[in-house]
Amino acid sequence: MRRLKALFVPHPVAHIQTPWGDNVLAVVGDRHEIRVFDRTQAAEPQFHNVEVIVDLGGNMSPNLIEAAGLAGVKFVQAQTNGLDPVEGQIRDAGMMLAHCPGDLSSVALAELDAFAEEPPDPSRPVYPLLNVCITPDTAGSTDGTSRKRASFAADHLDRYARGEKIEARVV
Repeated sequence: MRRLKALFVPHPVAHIQTPWGDNVLAVVGDRHEIRVFDRTQAAEPQFHNVEVIVDLGGNMSPNLIEAAGLAGVKFVQAQTNGLDPVEGQIRDAGMMLAHCPGDLSSVALAELDAFAEEPPDPSRPVYPLLNVCITPDTAGSTDGTSRKRASFAADHLDRYARGEKIEARVV
């Protein structure tokens, strides 16, 4: 299998990078060439020769998507949710978009972490739903979940490199 050239777009707040971003770099880096997007540098040159983007979740602005599309990036793997406002722009730029598959997917799992009234009323009808995860705003993911998401990202990149079907593709 060929090694893809990937660009990791971390969260702009540095402390959110660890451990989640570190897991992505370790797991994807074992299988593919990956470097980290540097927000202090111009965006456009960083996308040259990049085939795929791994986004920690919701970090792709319209300007970054435009630069990636113009550079010929073909695939965006989102580790969590947060790309909803720009999913159409990603597809319009000719890039395939996939989220983490299965029970970690933002499509399969509603992750609620902020309410108008805190703490939220436990009698709300959303609590018993099996596909809803309600967490405090700062505790949305564990290191184990992060490692599983990183592994899913690496698996997706492997499938893409082999020309196989991508799970959890957003269409």
